[in-house]
Amino acid sequence: MRLSAKNKRKIYYSTWTGEETFSKDEYGNETGEATPVYEDPQSRRLYVGPPSGESAKQAFGSIPEYSIVLIDSLNSPIAEFDHLWVYQSDTEGHYDFEVVASAVSLNHVTFAAKEYKG
Repeated sequence: MRLSAKNKRKIYYSTWTGEETFSKDEYGNETGEATPVYEDPQSRRLYVGPPSGESAKQAFGSIPEYSIVLIDSLNSPIAEFDHLWVYQSDTEGHYDFEVVASAVSLNHVTFAAKEYKG
């Protein structure tokens, strides 16, 4: 029932593709620090809800490290560490959530996302 079209909202997501280790200090020397690399934002419609209810507690336990729960179909391109624009449509600005956990069930995938405050 949660995956019916009327319960879904449009969000934007950017998938994590890996890391670059080309960081340099002020003298031009490589530092060895890794910088995460993300793809361009894409749009997708999925269920967005609060981190409450029995299904959220069963999937992720009682950890307080997430702000919202997102539910999508099994073929979802979204994964952990991805950036999400849930309450804003300007993808040029900074993302407002990051996926911190995922749980696969028989019919759908549930994601826990933490609000980005930066």
